[in-house]
Amino acid sequence: MKLRENVYLVGGGYMGMGISYVGDCHIYLLHDGNAGALIDAGYGFEPEQIMQNIRADGIDPDSVESLILTHCHGDHSGGAAWLMENLGLRAIVPGGTRAWLEEGDEDAINLTRARAAGRYPPDYRFQTFPVEREVGAGDRIAVGNLELEVFATPGHANPHNAYLLRDGSETFLFSGDLVFANGDVVLNFAPETSPWQLGNSLGQFRDFGLTGLFPGHHGISLKYGQQHIDAALAKFDTLTVPRNMMS
Repeated sequence: MKLRENVYLVGGGYMGMGISYVGDCHIYLLHDGNAGALIDAGYGFEPEQIMQNIRADGIDPDSVESLILTHCHGDHSGGAAWLMENLGLRAIVPGGTRAWLEEGDEDAINLTRARAAGRYPPDYRFQTFPVEREVGAGDRIAVGNLELEVFATPGHANPHNAYLLRDGSETFLFSGDLVFANGDVVLNFAPETSPWQLGNSLGQFRDFGLTGLFPGHHGISLKYGQQHIDAALAKFDTLTVPRNMMS
C-alpha cells in the first residue's frame, strides 16, 4: 500500500489496516526504486503475507536490503528472523540491544512478562537473529539514495529509536511506539517504561514542523504529523500524561 513517494505500508494487524497477522505492528517499506529497507517486522506469524504485500506494490522483495527496528518488543521484532532469512536482510537495531536479540533474552525484551499477562500466546518464543549494526542518536542510515536520521526516544521501551526521513522541505517520522494519532501513548507497567523519558523524548520534536507521522499502530498522518506530537506535548506541559491506550 503506497503511502507516498518512497514509503509503503506492507504489514499491520487489527490496530492498523489488517493487511498482515492480527497482532502485527505497522510494517513500513522505504524504497528509492532500486533498494529498500523494512521498518519493523511484526510478530513473525504468517510472514509470507508481508512478502505478498511487497510484491503487490510492484516491488521485488530481493531489492529490500535491510531491516530497521524501532524497539525490541515481540510485535515489532518477532518476525525479524524469518524476514532476514528469506530476504537476506541485514539488521539495524537500537544501540544496546544486540545481545538481547542475538541471544534471545526474553526478559530483556519484556516478552516474559507480556506473555504471562496474556499479550502473547503461551507457546510464543522469540526467534534470534544476527545484528549487523546498532544505531543511536545522531546516526544516519542510508537506504539507497534516501537517508534516515536516528533519534533516541526511550519511554515506551528502552532503548527505542525513531527515524526521520527528510524529503525537500517535508519531514516524516517513523515513530514506532513513541506516540500515536491524537497524541495518544502506550505506557506499560514495566521497568523499561517511563512517562518522564517519554515526555522528554517527544520534546525533541517540539516546533519541529513535522509533515507526516508514521507510528507503529493505529492512524497514520500523511500531512498533519506535528499536530499529533503537539497534542501529546500539551498534556506533558500540564504535568499530566496523554491518553494511555493500554488503560
